[in-house]
Amino acid sequence: MGLSGLLTDRGLSALLAATGMHVVEGCPFAGRVREVYVAGVLGLGSQLTPAATRWLTCHGLGHHLLHQGNHLCTDARVFRQQDAEAEAFASALIFGDTSLEPVAS
Repeated sequence: MGLSGLLTDRGLSALLAATGMHVVEGCPFAGRVREVYVAGVLGLGSQLTPAATRWLTCHGLGHHLLHQGNHLCTDARVFRQQDAEAEAFASALIFGDTSLEPVAS
């Protein structure tokens, strides 16, 4: 699937379907938890704005595509690196800015 132009909700839905990732909104997480990813399913918290929902969906998609098999990483350095990569992925997907590089820690 090729993407061009700004990412639309329809484009994001098509991308999720093409990658096999599922999103469940309105999860009753406690505390500061906003999203949880397990086995191809991204759970999103119940009090998110549409912008936060879109960002976290793209961020989770980055983890889904870039870090397969390593979603429960306990090494803090690796976790920070993977999170930076998912943030850069979300930014590139939403804003089209592919010049972003994750910062190595």
